[in-house]
Amino acid sequence: MRYVNQYGINVISIKKLHASRSSKALNKIVGQIKNLAAMGKVILDEYSINELKEKLLSEARGNKQLLMKEISVRYPFLFSDFQRESNHKNSYLIRMFEAVALGTACFEDIDTRKKGRNKTNITI
Repeated sequence: MRYVNQYGINVISIKKLHASRSSKALNKIVGQIKNLAAMGKVILDEYSINELKEKLLSEARGNKQLLMKEISVRYPFLFSDFQRESNHKNSYLIRMFEAVALGTACFEDIDTRKKGRNKTNITI
């Protein structure tokens, strides 16, 4: 809670855990993050990889490679990392690109929610 207050954290975005790819320890950590968010009245957004692909990729279907490419297009300073990693079957930096995708999706959702609250209904 100290860091939430110290750094003014008001939103946390995390990747949804895949049941077959998570451990008890990881589940416990995520549970603690959720509790922390609830106690601190912090917005918590969770996204699966498929939800990130649906939200950020223009094509109906995509893979992690296309997600990496989209992130590097949105954030050009990551393009050299994308180019270097695109030749590898198992990208070393894929988790970093996923983290940036999580933040991007969360930011877009927050922006959408704010715009929804600011709409004024006018009836003529």
